[in-house]
Amino acid sequence: MAPTPAATAAGYRNLWSRAEIDAARRDDAAMLATRIGRVKGRYAAVQAATGVPWPVIAALHVRESDLSFAGHLHNGDPLRAKTRRVPKGRPKVAHGPPYGWEESAIDALTMAGHRLDRVENWSVERILYECERYNGWGYLGKINSPYLWSWTNLYHAGKYVRDHVYSPTATDAQPGCVAVFKSLIASDPEAAIIFSKAPAEAAPPKAVTREATRKARAVRDAGAASAAAGTGSEVVTQTGTVEPDHAPVLTPLVASTLIGSGVAVVLVAGWLAVRRKALIERAWTGASAGLCRLVLAAEEKASAAVLAARAVVVRRIGRGG
Repeated sequence: MAPTPAATAAGYRNLWSRAEIDAARRDDAAMLATRIGRVKGRYAAVQAATGVPWPVIAALHVRESDLSFAGHLHNGDPLRAKTRRVPKGRPKVAHGPPYGWEESAIDALTMAGHRLDRVENWSVERILYECERYNGWGYLGKINSPYLWSWTNLYHAGKYVRDHVYSPTATDAQPGCVAVFKSLIASDPEAAIIFSKAPAEAAPPKAVTREATRKARAVRDAGAASAAAGTGSEVVTQTGTVEPDHAPVLTPLVASTLIGSGVAVVLVAGWLAVRRKALIERAWTGASAGLCRLVLAAEEKASAAVLAARAVVVRRIGRGG
């Protein structure tokens, strides 16, 4: 099963922060960035049509056809005909060959299975995720994909020499997307801004969100029912209106319990966030994914238990301690 952006974000961020262009390839990478700069306008035109950042388009172009504008961005097949290799029969446009590079590139980025035009947050982590997904997840569980990491200190050997045939000793001579990105960051201020975006914050687990929503609704409904029926702390005035007999006062025991419960919720939430990040990084860098999932599930149950305890205290306060 393909990984999700959320599951891979911490791992990609960790690798990105460690990645450096190999010393022997730095001059080559700088020259590549210069070549890309000369045709940046063509990538910008495709960005305008799809929303995909131009450095991403350039890196895919490097990988798929070595910056040749005579080949499809899908796989490098010649533009004089539809693609012959996977994905076969592209682009899906109203006219026959030959095809323009830009129109074919737009088709490659927006076709089913890619749909890069639907990505809303182009953080570094999401950029790396989409680049690897574009090529396929064949390297997952084997090595750092050369499609991303070739020409950097995080790739040494291992390559699919043809479809479904992997060689652990073969090496990828092409620059990976990360080497392209790092070279562009060093030479183009606009690219540097694109890659300076902070990582997107991960959403809380759905189970925790559902439980919190359920409890919030329960408290709301209980409050509405209480307001409709009145409570023992209210008295009826001579004019028929209802007003509180006295302001509710927390007993010392209930107050201290509530404070302690709130502190516990904050501490547990912080601890869970740190643990979750660490476990995701371990899963992405080789630790047992099954074990990580079990621990994460247990921690989510612990978080739900703390929230339930807090709800009990809130109910006690509503009953006057």
